[in-house]
Amino acid sequence: MPMNPSEIRLSPEQQAYIARQAERTGRPWDELLSEFIPAPTNRLPAGETALEAAQRLGLVGIFDGPADLSTNPEHMHGFGE
Repeated sequence: MPMNPSEIRLSPEQQAYIARQAERTGRPWDELLSEFIPAPTNRLPAGETALEAAQRLGLVGIFDGPADLSTNPEHMHGFGE
């Protein structure tokens, strides 16, 4: 999908750089920008589990509380109702 370069929020230096690259290579802005700004992905690296991803992101062990809520019947009261 072609984009209007004036709608992209870049510094003047960044805009000038992209413009020079587009002129030098004869390629459109959107094609150049797609090289500089990769498309986001929600996929985990091959073989990585959700737990491993959470550990990699530092999300495991950041909350205080019991290690395993299922070991204390008090925490399981009303579960599944």
